[in-house]
Amino acid sequence: MKYKAKDFSYNTGNLRCPACDGTGQITLDVQFLPDVDVVCPECKGSRYAKAAWQVCYEKEPGKRYSLPQMMAMDVNTALQAAGDWKVVRQRLEVLRDLGLGYLTLGEATPGLSGGEAQRIRLATQIGSGLVGVAYILDEPSIGLHQRDNDKLLRALMRLRDLGNSLIVVEHDEDTMRADIWMCLQRCKSCFPPFPHKL
Repeated sequence: MKYKAKDFSYNTGNLRCPACDGTGQITLDVQFLPDVDVVCPECKGSRYAKAAWQVCYEKEPGKRYSLPQMMAMDVNTALQAAGDWKVVRQRLEVLRDLGLGYLTLGEATPGLSGGEAQRIRLATQIGSGLVGVAYILDEPSIGLHQRDNDKLLRALMRLRDLGNSLIVVEHDEDTMRADIWMCLQRCKSCFPPFPHKL
């Protein structure tokens, strides 16, 4: 069967699970108690219908991945599995470079932190190749380990070097010292004025 791009959507696609409408869970109405969300018994949380398990990518003989299996992979694992697809590899590398290698491809958007969602949008922009754009970021390093913060800074520099402008509202000192324009949120009681040139 031939599928169109829209068929792969959890929201409206023909391959989404009909029992849970692509959410991966169903709500049980428990009388006199709050409703309970449980893993969908039909798709077992994969969010896809049985037909999706027939849509496969074969990397090499014996290494075959179905669509739900691919969507359950984190970015780092998916890079190894589908790294020979040029466009897919490029997009996944941007996510990895932004410190998002641990996210699964099918990660539910409501489960993302604000910083993760912001970095996914940033990855989309980096992947688009647009130049001459002004980006305003509100504390993109929040919640990041220092190692991932360094990755974020490298990605921001890459975006800047492509010919874009960056305005970053940030409290992290390493980010503020970076060679990009900053809007510093200052609070006299918690953040002294910065005495040196950025």
